[in-house]
Amino acid sequence: VALSDAIDRETVELYRSKEILARKEREAKGEQTLTLITDERARQRRHHEVLRSLLRQACLSGRAYFRGNDRSPGDNAVDVGKAAAGILGQVLPEVFDRFKEAAAKGPETKKGLDALYTAESLQGLPAVFTELGLLRDERGKAVFRIESGPLKEVLDRIEERANYGETPSGRYLADELAKEPFGWDFDVVRLLVLSLLRAGRIEAISKGQTLDSATSLETRDSFSNNNLFRQASFRPKRGIEFAELARARQGFRETFGNDLRDISNPAAIAAQLREEIARKEDSIASVLSMLVAHRLPGISVIEAALGQMKAMLRGSDESAITTFNSAHKTIQEAVLRAAELEQALTEPRLHDIERARQALEIAWPFLKEESGIAPELASRAEQLEELLRRETFYRDIPAIEQHARALELEYTRRFDDAQQARIDAYQVAYDQLNQVPGWSELPEETCREIAAPLLAGKEPLARTAPIPLLRSERDACEARLKSAARRVQEMIEGERLAAVHLESYFGSGIETVEQLDAALSGVREECTRLIGAGKKVVLA
Repeated sequence: VALSDAIDRETVELYRSKEILARKEREAKGEQTLTLITDERARQRRHHEVLRSLLRQACLSGRAYFRGNDRSPGDNAVDVGKAAAGILGQVLPEVFDRFKEAAAKGPETKKGLDALYTAESLQGLPAVFTELGLLRDERGKAVFRIESGPLKEVLDRIEERANYGETPSGRYLADELAKEPFGWDFDVVRLLVLSLLRAGRIEAISKGQTLDSATSLETRDSFSNNNLFRQASFRPKRGIEFAELARARQGFRETFGNDLRDISNPAAIAAQLREEIARKEDSIASVLSMLVAHRLPGISVIEAALGQMKAMLRGSDESAITTFNSAHKTIQEAVLRAAELEQALTEPRLHDIERARQALEIAWPFLKEESGIAPELASRAEQLEELLRRETFYRDIPAIEQHARALELEYTRRFDDAQQARIDAYQVAYDQLNQVPGWSELPEETCREIAAPLLAGKEPLARTAPIPLLRSERDACEARLKSAARRVQEMIEGERLAAVHLESYFGSGIETVEQLDAALSGVREECTRLIGAGKKVVLA
């Protein structure tokens, strides 16, 4: 899509309108200002409409290619949405060439899920199961078709991850099957997973509990809640054979560093697994609590492992072994990481990390808008943000502390400058107030009351105060001095004091010499009138 000079001009004008409205709308005063704002809003709408039209024309006259073939909109195209839909309608079937295998509409999918929760048999299930080819007939009885089609694809992915000692989550399955060549909908993936559970080919682990029945209340809760389904993990449902016991022995060595005492007795293996899991559970749970309390990354890895460990402690011997075989890599990672975290995250280190987070959340948002910031500081902030996002952040704490320290030093320098400038301004203002005629004649208590805002300004604010507040306080010093001086004059002069407000004469601005003469003449006439009435005039 080619951008033209006209598009560039309209973009600039639209940006100008947005900026002036953002600056002036909140402080709108006076009828003329409100009129100008109304005119600017109309100008903004006009530029927005023109820009939309130009961009629409640019898109419709642009070029689109897919796999070397020109897919550009036709000469008669007038609607960008329809043109895009036409292009995608041609190319998406080629990108997502397996989409039709699990193409089902939302309401149909929901009916299928509800049926699996409650149906006593697979006879009479909603039409979505037939449309997706999920069922086949076996000796006059409906059974799930798992040897081919969408169910096989989902089961293959679960078994593939289990063979690596990992348990895929609902989030993993949904994300993987949303990619090309599938493009399958989230609810369709959920229906396929629940079908495998109903077929007895997989087990689910949700909130530390093993689910092997599609009709249980716990399964319904986990599958009907999007977040719980994403967090749940799945593993193939296998019987205990010698190969499974051998896998448990190998996984036990890798995870805990020692050997099983008896590899021929499933009950003994399950007991030793639970013994080791129980020994590690408290430390892993403690580390998880620490990560949550301090808002640190890596929670999902520890949480997933802890859920598998709880399922092993609560389930049957067979379930404990199969769970361990499909999740020992996850548990091993959690055990190693928990040990490293316990050693690395001492109280001083946690304090350093919190300081680093404060540097990013408070100091850097202010500094990046300031002038005179070295490019190196921006690079440090970027690296610090990246380090704090890593699950292995605890291995880079020295670097985190260095980057945070650089941000803190620059912020502290500017804070101290703003603090001192505020104190100096109020000290000068207080000294000037003491020179106002009549000040020394006022009672001490009255002087303290009048000077209170200036005296408060001389006192440093807490280091938690934002720098913009310090600067705004400094800027307000002049107005507070004028207000205090006016009060002194009022106390001394009483009713003789009269103010002439210049804004009423110059508020709308001066454009010509004639306007200037008229404004000055008006001020002179008002001052003359007040002086003639015996008043002392002050200009405001």
